[in-house]
Amino acid sequence: MRKQRDWPVPYFNLGNVYFKLQDLTKAEEYYREAIERDPVHSDAMNNLAYVLCERGMDEEARQWINKALSIQPKEEYLATQKRILTKKCGSSAWISLQHS
Repeated sequence: MRKQRDWPVPYFNLGNVYFKLQDLTKAEEYYREAIERDPVHSDAMNNLAYVLCERGMDEEARQWINKALSIQPKEEYLATQKRILTKKCGSSAWISLQHS
């Protein structure tokens, strides 16, 4: 694919495809590419956080979901996702953090 900074959607969609195929390495790669192309793509950050949690990278997952929440603080689905990831990842570091 030709690199276009303002065109993250194909990479986000590829991340979703690889996630459904349970190829978390590729899903992570494409979500990161979507974020690189659009640094405020909170959906890609949300999905990346989930993938990282699944891969045992709890601290980085927490950072990405918090970043998504800082961009879209009123999006209830992101707050819900953070609660889910807090339980799923089981890291005590998650519990002490709050979003604004």
